[in-house]
Amino acid sequence: MGLKIWRRCFAVASIVLVLPMMLRSIWMVVDHESDLLLQALDRRAAAPYHHPKASLPESMPESAVCLMIMDDNHFLVEWVAYHYHVWNLRSLVVLNDEKSINSPREVLDRWKGLIDIVYWEDKDFGFVPGEIYTLNHGPLARTGLKLRVYQERQALFYGKCVRYLYEHAPAADWAMLIDTDEFVALPETKANTDEVNPLFYEPGGLARHFESLAKTKESKGVCLKLHRREYGSIESSPADVQRRVPPGWNGTDFFTTRWRYVSSHKRRRLAGKSIVLLNHTKWSLDDYPTVTHTLGHEYKEGCLVQNDFRVYQYTGSKEQFLSKTQDTRSSTYRVQQFELRKGNETDSTVVDHSRDWLSGFVALMGPDQAKILLKDAGSTTVWHDVNEEPKNILEWMFGIHPILTWGHVDPPQPEIATAEAIEEAPPQATAPAEPTSETTTPPPSPPMKTEVTPDPFEMERSQEHPKHAVFYNVFVSPTEKDITIPSGIVLEQLQQIGESYAASAGGLHVYYNTVGNSILLEGSVADSIKAKCNELGLTCVHLAHYREGFEELTLQKVHEFCTAYPDRQVIYLHNKGSYTQEIKRDRWRRHMTRAVTDKLCLDHMDECTTCGLLFQPIFTFFFPGNFFISQCSYVSRLIAPNEFEAKSDVMLTSRPKELMGVIYPETKVTRGEKRWAMEHWIGSHPSMVPCHLSTHPSILQWMKSDTGLQFQFMNAAKLPLISRWLKNDVSKMRGILNDPASRKREAGLLGGLLWKWHSFYQEIPPEDSWIWNYFPDGKEWHQLIEAHPNVSEALQVAWQEGPPSQQWLKMVKASG
Repeated sequence: MGLKIWRRCFAVASIVLVLPMMLRSIWMVVDHESDLLLQALDRRAAAPYHHPKASLPESMPESAVCLMIMDDNHFLVEWVAYHYHVWNLRSLVVLNDEKSINSPREVLDRWKGLIDIVYWEDKDFGFVPGEIYTLNHGPLARTGLKLRVYQERQALFYGKCVRYLYEHAPAADWAMLIDTDEFVALPETKANTDEVNPLFYEPGGLARHFESLAKTKESKGVCLKLHRREYGSIESSPADVQRRVPPGWNGTDFFTTRWRYVSSHKRRRLAGKSIVLLNHTKWSLDDYPTVTHTLGHEYKEGCLVQNDFRVYQYTGSKEQFLSKTQDTRSSTYRVQQFELRKGNETDSTVVDHSRDWLSGFVALMGPDQAKILLKDAGSTTVWHDVNEEPKNILEWMFGIHPILTWGHVDPPQPEIATAEAIEEAPPQATAPAEPTSETTTPPPSPPMKTEVTPDPFEMERSQEHPKHAVFYNVFVSPTEKDITIPSGIVLEQLQQIGESYAASAGGLHVYYNTVGNSILLEGSVADSIKAKCNELGLTCVHLAHYREGFEELTLQKVHEFCTAYPDRQVIYLHNKGSYTQEIKRDRWRRHMTRAVTDKLCLDHMDECTTCGLLFQPIFTFFFPGNFFISQCSYVSRLIAPNEFEAKSDVMLTSRPKELMGVIYPETKVTRGEKRWAMEHWIGSHPSMVPCHLSTHPSILQWMKSDTGLQFQFMNAAKLPLISRWLKNDVSKMRGILNDPASRKREAGLLGGLLWKWHSFYQEIPPEDSWIWNYFPDGKEWHQLIEAHPNVSEALQVAWQEGPPSQQWLKMVKASG
């Protein structure tokens, strides 16, 4: 009896002690979330580099969308703003139908710097009209030819787009497969309220809500299927339409405030739409089709039904619905469809819960910017510029001009010239045109303007100088009309350099190449650069201007400098974000610039060969973003950048088939092909000893705020190999590291690295290198190389000792 009483007393005491602590923790979480939003809104007013994205809580999940569009600008204006606000839409892949009369670019260009938008054509995802794909079965086989071609094109686009987002949109948590007339919101059961709904009013409200619910189901499937409902065209009273609409705005301009009646699902049953979880651990990059058909959007692995959200499809007015004059379906069919979809009050339900997004959006962006972004919402006005050349599908990630990525372009050799005498390219011989009354003289081709400073390193031999020199690659798109933001980035980086520890001793030399826009050579921007350098006491030397090119141009100068002055140090950086502006990229660039000019890196260069913000040891040795400071004695040992890509191609072509990249899927980025070879260059030698200032393995941590984490100098090997690196599947990586046969065949581990170093330099790491201790099986590989100095032979011996395991074969098959 005494024991029972003691137990009860203990239980009561535990509740009394623990319960207040639990309630306090819950309150702190809720209170912290509110504080985040309030602090973010305060920062918006005070931030020196104002950007609406700075107003969002730092832990916000992000959405991506694969979007096909044809003459839908009347939907698009509101659609983008809505999903940007409530779903935190930050990555968008757009396929505009070639038959479109109006172009979405005027609408989407307003969002430059806010959303990463890339444009595709049919060729970008391998669609050829007239070909019969493996998708040609089931419902597709029973449709008309034109409609079937459209549906096959859509299915193929979705599959390729999701694959692209998985590989190249590191911050996106999921991809929505929806159309411009479809808005993702809450189900009808949570539809109506007389109070402001915070899930719609607050930035990213639905994104955070979805993330919390998706985590409970994502372990069973890679995607979630949402039921779809349809808004008809039943008009409401002006008071209902205008309810909680911000002052000065007209509710009839917006689908989400004008249309309030949802048709009964019994009247028209609609197939669901999918949200693909890009960060799902079971993801595998299989060949297309990953989506079998638009009529259901089913994924191979199967989609779990998510009843906590709905996709609402808006019909709009008759004018809006019939505005697609190039629709593959006949005009008679579309008129019939409108009559079917417009609905009536007897079989419809009022669903009026999403209207608060508009007030929240206007409050977040400010009335002036909101008016710019929401201009012509609901209008069927024709936009032009439909034939404008699309952007490259990877430009958002690397911030480079499309001419540099549609295939390799050999860098032009600069011609020595003076400002007073720059030769124009000779005109090409052409057949004379037949004289007609309409014949006009074509405008002359722009001259190839290249300005080079002869013997730019001359002053290094004749002047006192700091131990380090800066090399800066400046790019501005040749087609950029508004150069305010790109030029602002350059001046901002120069300001950072001039105020940094690297320039504190005075006399810092900054060597820079300019690429692209001729305004960098002569004009206001060129004058501003010179003025800023003089103001900061920097000795800036303009090496050359190229009409086209990329980082190889300036990295080649880095190599030449280090070959001439092996006792010096070089700081390399570029104006990242000049082509695709976004707040994450701005923050990342500022932190990288700060790191490579910081006292912690510069004063510890005797402990390492290369230092930067963050070193990543897998899928190659590199500093994400490609900013670094390095010992010239190390750089001079590297292959010259203008030869590196070719030698990298030879290395990859001759690489044994047993070596495969599975931890990271093999892409041009991870393999170091074409333009991406330069990302692999600085870490390509086995004598590298990397250091960095980041205490966290993911570069995403540096994109969340301008403050960032606190710098801490450390040997890069202190971050465990099994870490949450950028877009790293930790569970897959752990599986490979726990399997000896897999470890010996993974191209990103020591076996693949040994092959790379042998191919590039015929060298292996020195005996006391950190590499042998950091990577698994390091001592075994070192002993094997000592017994078999030929690396190819040593690899064959290792593979013969341990044949491929079933786990490895399964992973290789899954990786495609």
